Amino acid sequence: MGTAGPSDKMAGAGNRSPRDREGMAATVGGSCTASESLLGKNSSDTIMRALRQIFVVMLIAMTPVAGRSGPAMAAETLEGPVRARVIEVVDGDSLRVVVHVWLGQHIETLVRIRGIDTPERQGTCPGEKAAAAAATAALSRMIGSGPVVLSRIAGDKYFGRVLADVASGDGVPLGPAMLQSGLARPYDGGARRPWCDREKAKPEETVVGNVR
Repeated sequence: MGTAGPSDKMAGAGNRSPRDREGMAATVGGSCTASESLLGKNSSDTIMRALRQIFVVMLIAMTPVAGRSGPAMAAETLEGPVRARVIEVVDGDSLRVVVHVWLGQHIETLVRIRGIDTPERQGTCPGEKAAAAAATAALSRMIGSGPVVLSRIAGDKYFGRVLADVASGDGVPLGPAMLQSGLARPYDGGARRPWCDREKAKPEETVVGNVR
């Protein structure tokens, strides 16, 4: 009994029924798809991990949508570090920044520096307003022209703003630096204490660091 040659095999394949030929094509196609999937798995996993971090930053900075409660948003945290470009020093404890999250993709958001409270620029007395100007100027000097680095980024109680540990571009933690300057005081996220001294006869007076 002879061995079938190539021409015999080709002839045999040509004599197969349409159903058999379709089955063979499906088998070959499935093998190709499986190989392509295996080759692309590692790169796909890397991309997906990067995209997940980007989406966390975006979700934290966005106003909540239906079905997302305040506590749920506040519970989300991105460890960082994330570099950001400062657009504006809003006051002594808040910044407006832009974060480059992907090629051609940026997020602009307000950042509250964790752990400190400073006077408001639109304060309730002249003393608070003067102290706020001093704190804002001090924070601006600490940041300089460089970027800032955000870490432990979380949703703030005011949505559209995030809470984070913030360091200058050369690694100086800005919260502790502001406390050391005497222009800020510790803050744990509860009710803010007033900066204007209500017990004095002159309510416009306030004491913050060397500013009175």
